[in-house]
Amino acid sequence: MKKTLTAIAVAAIACAGSIYYVGNYTEQQVQQMIAQTNEQNAGVNAQLISYNKGFLSAQSQVQLQIQHPDMPEEVWQLQVDANIQHWPYKAVIDSAVSVIGDVEKEVVKQLFGTDTPYTAKDEVNLLGQLTGQGQLVEMNLDEGGKSLQLTPINISYNMDLNALSGYSELSFDALTIAGEENVSLKDFAVKGDFAIINNSALMTYDYLFSLGEGQVRSSEINVDFTQMSMQTAFKQGQKPQTLDTLVALKVGNYVISAHEVLAFSNSELEINVNGLDEAALIELSQLQQYPDSIDDALVQQLVLDLAGKGANVAISKLNSQTPWGDVSANLEIDLPPGAVDKTVMMAPQSALGLLTGNANARLSGQILQAPGIGDQLNFAVMMGILTQQGEDLVLKGSLKDGQLVVNDNTFPLM
Repeated sequence: MKKTLTAIAVAAIACAGSIYYVGNYTEQQVQQMIAQTNEQNAGVNAQLISYNKGFLSAQSQVQLQIQHPDMPEEVWQLQVDANIQHWPYKAVIDSAVSVIGDVEKEVVKQLFGTDTPYTAKDEVNLLGQLTGQGQLVEMNLDEGGKSLQLTPINISYNMDLNALSGYSELSFDALTIAGEENVSLKDFAVKGDFAIINNSALMTYDYLFSLGEGQVRSSEINVDFTQMSMQTAFKQGQKPQTLDTLVALKVGNYVISAHEVLAFSNSELEINVNGLDEAALIELSQLQQYPDSIDDALVQQLVLDLAGKGANVAISKLNSQTPWGDVSANLEIDLPPGAVDKTVMMAPQSALGLLTGNANARLSGQILQAPGIGDQLNFAVMMGILTQQGEDLVLKGSLKDGQLVVNDNTFPLM
């Protein structure tokens, strides 16, 4: 019995100690996240107004000042009120966001029907793992014959506070805008992961935006599209100490209705910039931390340093099934290290001899009848830039040693 009581006492002490540690740890994380927000110089300034900590719970209040990116004099002030519960191994945080200022509160209440349109519930454990879910309530605006309706925006996320990496997801069911033009979007979502690189201001990410369907209606044109997605990524490169970028757009179907109906399907565009020097990019990103030290000469020098390390630029996919047949194309240009230096500003043609590249395209011959671009394509056929191959138009080009070769026609560039 005595051993049992001793074990219970030890467990109680350990539990109490853990709860106390969680309380201190959570307060430190709040202060650290505020400091990191301010260090980024991204137009958001955070200030801890109060942190009242008890043994089992705490209450905090943080104010955020958000600058308009194009008009710094316009600042929105937000207040985040949080109630924090301390558990032996984690803290549970319930927070609500409101605006500061009577005029701003009235505007928010008209839009959302409440003073606190955003609420969230987060958990942070002793290993530095943060998980949470938030919601922005539905928005309704009807004024002057124009209206906007947005279903609730749901947000979920998790983050490693030690490694500064994580995953986030945002979605809403429908957005409807009515006025001179009517816009309707359904089933929108964005999700992906992110990570800070070497404690710098540079961050890798890989996000996918998706939209189930959309409509645009006006007196002049109607547009319908379905199954649209866009991937944007900035991640560790295939080569050591480099970073690769990607922008990929896909549209399953879209129809333009004006004087005639034009339908497109299975359209894809993918742009890659690979092999960017990581160290040069980190140096460029540090300008965000010291905006007062930025001048045109410094930015120009850092950009030249980055380009001087070399890169590969490609339009790896350009495909579509058009009303005039199928279209497919790709383009790649390789910029080797050393091709760009200070002299390139005085004599840009000096870099052309070092560039290499290739381009390929295949278009249905029916596209010569397409309004707007048919005349230009017919001119390209006359110049030999496009050549007839069966029922298709074909382009095959290469760039090497300062010479551009297109369908066996050579064009010296130097």
